[in-house]
Formats: sequence, C-alpha cells, structure tokens
Amino acid sequence: MTERERIERAPLGEWVAESLRATAFPSGEAELKPDGWWRSVLGEEPESQMSKRTGERREEGTFRGAILILNVSVGRIDWILRPKLSKDEPSGGFPAIGGFAETCAHFRELMHRWFPLSPPLERLAFGAVVVLPVANKAEGYTRLARYLPAVQLDAAEDSSDFLYRINRPRPSRSKIPNLRINRLSAWSVVEIHTQQVELSSPLQRPKFIQGEPAFTCRVELDVNTAPKFDGQFSNKVCTELFDELLDLAGEILQAGDRP
Repeated sequence: MTERERIERAPLGEWVAESLRATAFPSGEAELKPDGWWRSVLGEEPESQMSKRTGERREEGTFRGAILILNVSVGRIDWILRPKLSKDEPSGGFPAIGGFAETCAHFRELMHRWFPLSPPLERLAFGAVVVLPVANKAEGYTRLARYLPAVQLDAAEDSSDFLYRINRPRPSRSKIPNLRINRLSAWSVVEIHTQQVELSSPLQRPKFIQGEPAFTCRVELDVNTAPKFDGQFSNKVCTELFDELLDLAGEILQAGDRP
C-alpha cells in the first residue's frame, strides 16, 4: 500500500458496525445441547426464549446496548448482534451497534466463552454489515473507489445503483491441511430517508415530515471456512479460526478488495 492510499482510506476506527454474526455448522453426528449456553456466556438468563418441536430454538437479550440473538436449528447455530431500535425514538441516520473495531473485540470475547461449550464443528463463519458515513452520494463513490482498484467507478451525480460483490479465497494461516477461507465482500453506497409522523389530533390526517437524507459506504462481509473441507474443528481450533476470520474482515475494511 502506498502512502497516498494509506491516507485516503479511512482508518478502521471510522467504520461503524450495523450488525455482526457468528455462524457455526455442527458436524453431522453432533448432538446439540443449547441449555445453559446463554447463562454460561452472558452470566444471566435470556430476556426471551422460544422453542419449537422441530428442535429450533431462539434466545434473545441485551448486550452492551444492542440486541444479542442465539438461533439454534438443525445443522446451524447463529449468534447475532443487531441494533436495538425504538419506535418512540426514530433514528436520524443508519442503525448501528457501535464502532466496528470495539464491537468486534466484545463479540470476540463472547465467542471465546462459547467455543468450549460448542459441539464439534465442520464450518465456521463471521458476517458483518459495516458502514462508513459520507456527506453525499458523490463522496461515497469517490471513497469507495479507493477500496476497489479493479473497478472503474464513476462518481458523477447521475451514477447510481452500484453494487460490487466478490469472493477472494485464501489458504488458512492455521496448520490445518487444505483449509481455505472464503472472503466475500459486497460494496455499495446507500442513501436513507427518514420521516416523522406528526398528529395534531386523532381526527386529522397525519403530517409527514421528511428528514435530511443520510449517505454511507456500506460493506457486507461473509468470511468463512470453505464447505469443501472434510473434517472437524476442535474447540481450541475454533477459537483460533474465529480470530483469523475477524482479522481477515478487518483487513478487507483497511486494504479493500485484493487477492
């Protein structure tokens, strides 16, 4: 990376997390026993819990001002961190759970507590939706172009609907033979409009007040162990692999799209 590229790209601390996700795929013969996972990881009971006869289970609670969700189904386990939205307090911009680097650090700690409890896994994934606020669409395209050297991106005002999605697989840095890591990223510029509803009386039509539009560069990340891998990951290996997935996600946000 040249000095100019380093200056023009945003520091990792400027990226904001909209949501984070850890997905684990248990091995076929693994027995799922999610009872007690939440309490062991969070130190308290979930605020809500739902189970189905099919074996599906959903638990939900608050974690550092955001909503944490545990979804357990046949063949898949998801830990999801998403914004806590209030109907009484409409957001003036994009929903977020905090700075990407800081939020990932707390999310990493949660998963490190869970891996010793998890069943044997055959795949692991980290997903995130991350945004970088900008002043307008033109600035969004200009900043996005610095992360996408393979794309000729026009930042003119009449350009719109840009979406770039790619997978850049790499060998895992772990000592697991033939393990590859998929590095999927989808890049776009998003515009959001907010409006408030004003009711002067129950008998009158509501008045809609349009807010100022907000713009952001948006990146959807899915960094995962390739499904062609034949084997299982021990609890210790899962911890190391998850750290690798988080590191690769951070690298994409810092260095952009590259092999």
